Amino acid sequence: MTTYTRNTLSGSLAPVNNELEKIEVSLREKLDRNPSVAQNNEMLDDLDMNSNRIINYPDAVNDSDLITKGQVSEIASSLAPVQSVDGQTGEVLSRVQSVDGQVGNVLSRVQSVNGKIGNVLIGTDLQPSEIVTDEDGLLRLGANAIVGGNPQPNSSSIRDAFHVLRDVIGLTDCHGFADRTFISGVTDAGTYGTFDSVVTVQGSHTQDHVYSFQDRVIYEGSGTLSNTAGLRSSFTHAGTGNVLRRYGVEVVNAPITNGGTITSQYGIELKDLSGAAENTAINMRQSTGLAIASQGNAPSYHKGFIGIGGVNTQSVTMTYKNHTVSSSVSGFFDTNASTVRVGVIGDFPLEFVTGASVRWSVQNIANGSALEPFVNNSYDIGTISKLVRTVYSNTLNALGTTLQRDVLTPLTDLTFVLGTAGRRLANIFTAKITVGTTIWTSGSGSPEGVVTAEIGSLYTRTDGGAGTTLYVKESGVSNAGWVAK
Repeated sequence: MTTYTRNTLSGSLAPVNNELEKIEVSLREKLDRNPSVAQNNEMLDDLDMNSNRIINYPDAVNDSDLITKGQVSEIASSLAPVQSVDGQTGEVLSRVQSVDGQVGNVLSRVQSVNGKIGNVLIGTDLQPSEIVTDEDGLLRLGANAIVGGNPQPNSSSIRDAFHVLRDVIGLTDCHGFADRTFISGVTDAGTYGTFDSVVTVQGSHTQDHVYSFQDRVIYEGSGTLSNTAGLRSSFTHAGTGNVLRRYGVEVVNAPITNGGTITSQYGIELKDLSGAAENTAINMRQSTGLAIASQGNAPSYHKGFIGIGGVNTQSVTMTYKNHTVSSSVSGFFDTNASTVRVGVIGDFPLEFVTGASVRWSVQNIANGSALEPFVNNSYDIGTISKLVRTVYSNTLNALGTTLQRDVLTPLTDLTFVLGTAGRRLANIFTAKITVGTTIWTSGSGSPEGVVTAEIGSLYTRTDGGAGTTLYVKESGVSNAGWVAK
């Protein structure tokens, strides 16, 4: 309304002027529903609505304007709803654990600067209650962050920068952390990591461990947990470009830049697994390419028993079999304190192959365990320039002749010839020659009464003289009947 202006009265009404002045002052201290131009219409103290509402309030425009419930609803509807475990959408509640143990609620937004999406930083030299959006669009929290609140963090985990403390009941197709980033239009080197750990340890103390990621799942159920893994890598190529290399796990060398030392460096270390019904340190199901490729020049070391193509149950160094063939045949390689052994597990032949062809084989027991050439009359033992020094054998069978325990015997009677007319023997060293039933032998002294032979046998005396050098057996079947010639 128009500002009230008091008129001064005179005469008999002059005493009323004092009351009119009081009314004027009182009106000036009241709010006006329709103030006039330049009329002062501001509060000088708190306004108590006494639980009554201010209605028909316009939407906020300026930073100092009150925000209406309608505007809050519009902001909430523009945010992605959170799916709770019972299938209903709900609100996001977040709590901040301060350094002095107090818990406070936080409502925060990340300010975008120059079109850039801001990030969230926790700590960074802020006071416990500070929440700052800096000029780069980074939201900085001065305290540790907690998502959920059941159970409460214990004394040590209170120091963790980010907590996920919640109950998931019913639907479990969710994650404690999910990265749904889209990358396109790259103008830099093109590098991105969902999780980047750069931890710096300083000081002269003894640090027990620094793990960038710790997997400590606890299963307390009574049903069945089908699979659990500390790390699962699942890559999908849905584009048309080329991926040069895809690693499930990549471990690079740890550089030493300031003169320190590293006692041992392991790309992957698997501790002793023994708690399950079946314990396997590395389980590979590769069907194409290579299961293991060692492309460096470093040697490989394996202490335990090795089984290729099947499980090694023989307590030997290595067993091997062709897993694509339905057979129980397995070979083995083994060593002990003084012996190296190569063989076959079971009664099966052992074959030696060169040039993709079998050359020699050791037969099974049914075939006499013989060492034989795979093709008859085709392979030699030794060569003309590299002879075999000695052959020890109980029986030597060569082209129809058997040599067994100092006896050279043809396989059939009257078929073996020693030398030929064109290739004669240079010499024969022997103590006795047997022709039919007669013999030809030699010695010192007379054979009479000494040498037993059939009639017609000959004896050459090495110490004889004229008439006593050659003896002929002319009678008898004993050692008598020798006549000097």
